[in-house]
Amino acid sequence: MGRPTKPRVKGNMKPASSSRAADLAGTANSLSFDNLGGFAQFVGASPATAGIANSRPSTPSSLDGFEGTAGSSDMDPELVVILKKVSKRDAVTKLKALEELENYLKSNTHAVGLILHNWVSMYGKLVLEVDRRVRLVANQVHALITANAKKRLAPLLKEFIGPWLLAMYDQSKDVSRVAQNSFETVFAADKRAGVISFCQKEILDYVTDMLLFKTSETLSDVRYVSKEDMQAKYARIVSSSFLVVSYLITGLSLEERSKCQFEYDTILDDTTMWKKFATNTNSVIRKALYVFIKTLLLSWTEMIEPRLDLICPHFYASVFTEKDGSTHSDMWDSLLLMTKKFPSSWIIIGKKKPALPKLYHFLRSGLNGSVSISYPSMLALLANLPDELKKTPNFYTDVFENFWKGLSTDFIDRSNSHIFLNAYAECIVYFAITLSKSKDETDIKTATNLIENTFWDMIKVYFLNSRDKNISDKLDPNGYAIVAKHLVVMASVVSAKDCMVTFWSHMDELLVQTVVDCDSSVTRAPFDMDVFCQKTGHLLTAISREIERANNTEKYATLQSYTNDLAKRLLLTSLQSSLVHKEKSFGLLVLACQLINNYREACVETEGVVQAAEELLVLFSEGPENAEVSLASFYITLVSAIKNKTEAKTLWNKLMEKLNTMSNTDGMQLRGAKTLLLILEQIQTEKLVLDFDYQCEHLDSFVETCALVKLNEVAIVVPRPILESIVSLSLTHYLSFKILSDASATGIISSLESNLVEFNRHQYIEKTSQALPEPTVQTLKTTLSTLIILQKLFDEKKNTDQLVQMTKNIICEVFDAMFVTAKTQHEVEEQAKAEDNEELSLQISTRASAVWDLIVKNTKLVDNKDLLERVKRSIIDIRYSASPSDSVNRVKKLLFTGYFEDSARDEAISAILGTEKDWISLSAVSLGQFTNEYLSLGLVDVYAALSVQPLIEDAGELIPISFDIYGLSSFGRFALFLGEYLSDTHVRKQFLNNTARDWVMRQLMMASVACEQGLTVPGVSRIWESKAVDGIRAFVQSTDILFTDWFVNSLVSHLSDVSQWNQQLLDAVKQGAKENNDRLLQFIARLMTPVAGENVALSANVLQRVLQKLSLLIEWTVEDIKKWIPLIKAESPDLNLLIKVAILTSFKSTLSSTDEYKHYQSDLASKLSGVSKMEKFDYDLDDEDLKKKNNYSLLALLNASSLKYGSFDIPRQRIMYLIQGIRPMLQNDDDDDFSSDQQKSRVQAQLAQLLKHLAESIQDVSGSHWEFFLQCCFEWVACADTSQPEELLVVYNALDLFNTLYVLSDDNEELRDTVKDHLPIMSKSLLQLMAKEEEYLQQKKDDTHFIGYSKSRLVYQTMLSELLEHIPEKTLIDSDCFTNLNALIHTPNEVLQKRAYLLLQKYVAHRVQDLSVKLEFTETGEEKTEADIENDIFSVLLNPPDLSNWQSTGLEDQALHEILGYLLTWMLMFDHFTDITFKLKQEYTRQLKEQEAVSHLMPVLCKVLSVGQGHQGSKPFDLSPWSIVEYDTEGFDSTAEMSYLILASHLYYRALTHIPSLIRLWWIDCKQRQLTIAVETYTEKHFSQLLISNEMDLVNRVDIKTQLEENDENEFTVKTLRAASEVTATYRVDEQNMQIAIKLPSNFPLRQIDVEGVQKVGVNDKQWRGWMFAVAAVIGSQNGNIVDALTVFKRNVNLHFSGVEDCTICYSIISVQDRSIPTKQCRTCKNKFHSSCLYKWFRSSNSASCPLCRTVF
Repeated sequence: MGRPTKPRVKGNMKPASSSRAADLAGTANSLSFDNLGGFAQFVGASPATAGIANSRPSTPSSLDGFEGTAGSSDMDPELVVILKKVSKRDAVTKLKALEELENYLKSNTHAVGLILHNWVSMYGKLVLEVDRRVRLVANQVHALITANAKKRLAPLLKEFIGPWLLAMYDQSKDVSRVAQNSFETVFAADKRAGVISFCQKEILDYVTDMLLFKTSETLSDVRYVSKEDMQAKYARIVSSSFLVVSYLITGLSLEERSKCQFEYDTILDDTTMWKKFATNTNSVIRKALYVFIKTLLLSWTEMIEPRLDLICPHFYASVFTEKDGSTHSDMWDSLLLMTKKFPSSWIIIGKKKPALPKLYHFLRSGLNGSVSISYPSMLALLANLPDELKKTPNFYTDVFENFWKGLSTDFIDRSNSHIFLNAYAECIVYFAITLSKSKDETDIKTATNLIENTFWDMIKVYFLNSRDKNISDKLDPNGYAIVAKHLVVMASVVSAKDCMVTFWSHMDELLVQTVVDCDSSVTRAPFDMDVFCQKTGHLLTAISREIERANNTEKYATLQSYTNDLAKRLLLTSLQSSLVHKEKSFGLLVLACQLINNYREACVETEGVVQAAEELLVLFSEGPENAEVSLASFYITLVSAIKNKTEAKTLWNKLMEKLNTMSNTDGMQLRGAKTLLLILEQIQTEKLVLDFDYQCEHLDSFVETCALVKLNEVAIVVPRPILESIVSLSLTHYLSFKILSDASATGIISSLESNLVEFNRHQYIEKTSQALPEPTVQTLKTTLSTLIILQKLFDEKKNTDQLVQMTKNIICEVFDAMFVTAKTQHEVEEQAKAEDNEELSLQISTRASAVWDLIVKNTKLVDNKDLLERVKRSIIDIRYSASPSDSVNRVKKLLFTGYFEDSARDEAISAILGTEKDWISLSAVSLGQFTNEYLSLGLVDVYAALSVQPLIEDAGELIPISFDIYGLSSFGRFALFLGEYLSDTHVRKQFLNNTARDWVMRQLMMASVACEQGLTVPGVSRIWESKAVDGIRAFVQSTDILFTDWFVNSLVSHLSDVSQWNQQLLDAVKQGAKENNDRLLQFIARLMTPVAGENVALSANVLQRVLQKLSLLIEWTVEDIKKWIPLIKAESPDLNLLIKVAILTSFKSTLSSTDEYKHYQSDLASKLSGVSKMEKFDYDLDDEDLKKKNNYSLLALLNASSLKYGSFDIPRQRIMYLIQGIRPMLQNDDDDDFSSDQQKSRVQAQLAQLLKHLAESIQDVSGSHWEFFLQCCFEWVACADTSQPEELLVVYNALDLFNTLYVLSDDNEELRDTVKDHLPIMSKSLLQLMAKEEEYLQQKKDDTHFIGYSKSRLVYQTMLSELLEHIPEKTLIDSDCFTNLNALIHTPNEVLQKRAYLLLQKYVAHRVQDLSVKLEFTETGEEKTEADIENDIFSVLLNPPDLSNWQSTGLEDQALHEILGYLLTWMLMFDHFTDITFKLKQEYTRQLKEQEAVSHLMPVLCKVLSVGQGHQGSKPFDLSPWSIVEYDTEGFDSTAEMSYLILASHLYYRALTHIPSLIRLWWIDCKQRQLTIAVETYTEKHFSQLLISNEMDLVNRVDIKTQLEENDENEFTVKTLRAASEVTATYRVDEQNMQIAIKLPSNFPLRQIDVEGVQKVGVNDKQWRGWMFAVAAVIGSQNGNIVDALTVFKRNVNLHFSGVEDCTICYSIISVQDRSIPTKQCRTCKNKFHSSCLYKWFRSSNSASCPLCRTVF
């Protein structure tokens, strides 16, 4: 073994040991504490370290904690914990702790005193933290503590005043602001100086330590702070320290500062500080140093002067190298102050090395950046330099040479070069003027040299560019103002004038000669004449304005004279050069314009200018295109400037002649148009007035060509914007000062109006094509141009007034153009064109709206009747493409933008509405003529049934009515417009307040009722066609709301005395409706007395609604209502029959218990008993026999008087007498003579109603009348053609009578027997009606003009379906009506659909039962029994409805009757499987499988139940609360989505029950994985357990289980295990058990069952597997249940032990297909096979041989 080794440590260092450390500390060689850096603060005052303590405060550290602080035992433990966390090193922990401390102190201000001493030391450390957030929150806590400490703060103030002030000047503004606010909060303004003075020494000691002794390493712990953070922290603290000292210097008086002179000297005399901080790489420190020096120079120069030798070298070295822009502002302040106060400082810095080279380098360097700060300071710097430097040879030359070189630096670019140029010129001018005033000839020469060379070189470079492209690119061409300013200043000084003689000579030569030559030989730099001319013009302009601004004629007389003379020469020279140098004419003419504008008097009087101008006309066609602008500008400027009008007009005419010639010359058209536009624009811009004296035919011709020809051309040479501007400006100038002739202007305006008329024509339907004409692109563009022109013209009010006077219709046309509608082409190849047209149409609409806004802004429309008439015509004009909604928008736009007062709007809308007579006239045809279809409305509208208005059989005989593209007639357009217009709440309120418009409400209500009738019976209303149905529905709804508001508004202030009001209404009706202040009374009276031309049925309908509504809202007494009985008697001539019925219907519920009402009914019955023949009820409007009319009225009023319960309250004797009177009339076989078949139908319908009411009145009375009633029913129903409206009315009332009798038979035995006797024959009639209804529906379905099913027809179908319920089953079975009933399942009547299904259900049940018997007893040799599913059913099953939008749209958008019909057909299909035999079930399953019917069903069910439709955002229907085993179709509601969900769920349940194998096949073959998973999940959740439970219940049923276990030879037992969904069967043979187990999966029946052979006895493996397969196949393939499977297993076993051989194909004795045993034996091998197995073998092998021996069968 070797020697033991000592444990090694990293680096072979000894492990730490406290004992060893103590030993070392006690030795003579004491520990060294030098260079501990940030750890020096942890050195205590132990004997070993006592010698190293010094007077300076120790460096704070974030590691100094709260541990061991005195007084902590008295603190709240929570506070102690917080303070400890504040001392943690982690910034996040510290920050959270400070926030906790702040919250704690806010809630516990008394704790401030406890932590005050601790806070002093903590605060000093926290303000130095790197993290800004920590410093911010620390100062927030400090503010809280100092605010609450108050006087307790005084003893500790000196300890933390230093950190506090340091925080006040923190680099972060947030921290600084919080510290500043806390200081100002604690100390009042008058106390702060005292506080600073009191703590001055401590502050300076603190700052001195930071500035002179601390470093970035000692202020931070290098182990935990990055180098970047250390340096940033140090820079921040040094910067703040300098700012604190500056604060002390500026805030304290010299006397107070002197008290701490030593401390200040300590800072300023430190030799290393100035060098260290002046050359520090951190700009924050340098910036603070500059501020510090600036403060000293401003407030305490005595401290600087003795230390210049110490400060200046470092300061100037920093200045000359300072490139950080953030310091430049303070640097330049300190530099300028230093130079001004101590110019000798420049001499001091030149002791070792000359100062001027440093300055020159500084200038060449572009002053190191910050152009906007540095260069404006240059004059002050150079002016204050010591004279010793200025008198240096070549000083000015060197300075400005280096100054100019600074322009080449990257600091200066085009954006700030003007600052440089201004500083440069400013310095030159300053020194030139200063030196020129000197008497020293050297100085004067220097001044002259500065002007003639330095200043001139600058000007030369400005005008001619520099050879250095970099400098040329930097100089801003707009620097002319700078040059002009300094040139004017220099020229204004007398002493400098003599120095400028040569300068002016150079200037003259440069400008004039360059214009003459259009080139320059002075410079080799690239020369641009246009820019030169621009600069020249701007310079002279600027000089002129500077002289004007100075407002000193004497002082600037010489300069003014020189510039005037120069301008003259330059003007004439520029015009002459334009002809010579045409390519340079642009700039030359720009210069000429500027000269004329600024030196007008001098230039215009120049001889030869006008002549030169005339010669320049050739440039319009021959000159460069870019000269057009300047040329046009020059001519307008010159024309307006020429004082001689004759010369001006001559020049103008020649100019227009030239332009007109160009417009008619190929290739010159565009150029001429552009030039004219430029001229017109300049006239407008400069607000020149060229009055009628300047009219000329050339201008008229030019503008007319633009407006009348070129704007309408297809191929436009001149762009439209140019043409539009020419026309608009020309017209504007015409309206202002008649620059065009009246004839020309009028023609142009008329053309503009014609353009709009042509465009608006396309908003009208063409008669031939009945479609909107498509405007050409040319028309659209011309219209848009026209509107653009008008917009510019109408922009001024004076123009608007004149234009309106010149043309009245243009306002109408603009108004129409606002509402243009874009028409899209449907052809794919024209799609691009259509989109372009739509864009143009949109632009036209927008532009027209803008024009309209200007029109209404600048003119009054109140007097414009033409516009109102135009709008009214557009509303009723069926050819106009605007819909009623569009018309509403049009009217609102007109009223609310063109009329600003309510009274004006009221008059305008009155003009649009017209009078009631106009309304009646407009509606006369729409509401006055009807076909026989009107009678079918009588099923739901009593007034339509009673109306004797003549009807027209042939629709072709009707007065034709045209409809617009929306399906509305003229009257329909007006009614819908008004309805929608009044739907606006604000509009409606104003409208209702006007009593004069109550007729509108009445007429609107009648129109609404007429529209309702059209909705009830499509085609009966001639107000609209089918495509307007949505708008009609909206109109009906809005009118109902409107009427309710009107009714309430009319009722509020009336009817305080109801009896009096009732009497007034009676009087008004008797005496005729007259004007009355009572709105409601007048309204009702007018309804009761309709005028000629009004539809009485509509008035009666509205009257009933009003009276019924009124009866609910007022206390109308019985006595008051009794007064109406005389008026509603049949013989009363005051009211129309329909009005009487309306009043009677409204009041009968109140009158029913009165004797007067009983007498009224009795009187009607008594008089009616006297009518002996039906023809006595004829009512011919042209017949004067009033008795017939009275008879019809008696019948109608008696029916109308019937009550809800008991019908007629008349003595039985009188009722029987009435019956006896009617009986012969109805039993008479003779044809009655009626004026029309329609009236005969009305009478028969009324008689049927009368019999119904009579039957209800005598329901307990026996007699032969019941036989009579039923016989009447049969006669009216039998052989009736319900496709004819007149017969439909009679049949419906007859069926209603029969239904009433059937209901009454429940309580009347005699009636019950009578009904029973008539029921078979009546049932046949009902079935015939049903068959006719199916034929009618099919006929309508095939009719291309069919517009929809009527509600009247649906009411009839509902009645028919209710009666079909009572048909005897034998009658149903005997009738051959399956096809008709099956077709009715798909009718749009839900009741009829459900009734058809229920009848078919009975029919199918009987048919299936009969087929099952036939199939079971059909022998092989007999004729095959057909068991095919009906084709009518299959045709539906295989054509499911479209449910693609089931989840995304509401029920109202679905074809609900198709969906219901499809679902009911499947219900009927599954009814085929109820109680049928195995053979029939197999046959039906096979047919469904072959047709793949399930693949059509399942997607429908999944859509309805939202299974697998997750991508559409819907969840599967939750079936948990619902039972789906049974379903009653009677409870189905097609308007409720829940009904479809429950029905679909029930269908899926039945599918899983009856055809599970087909569902499984669909599920397995489904390619949509998402759907497959969803179906499986849904089935397992809601269906599988229910089906498994059903299987278990079936096995456990006593009768089933007994039947299964009944076995003569061997014991057979069956057991169920519900928890495991398992069934076991045990067959006991020879004391041994043979057992199988059938397990149902959790998603049964989607997955196959598991059949396990638990134990086998006496059978080989092949046979056993065959039996297991047979058991599984019964359930899996044959749709059997577990009982069927167990039965097959038991029979297999029994037959096996009985010696019966297996089929050698399937190895099962019992066939899975047909449950037979093997009977087909091979003649060779003697093996037996099942017929089905052998057939399958033959088909698969394509051979008829034995599977074993191959012998042919």
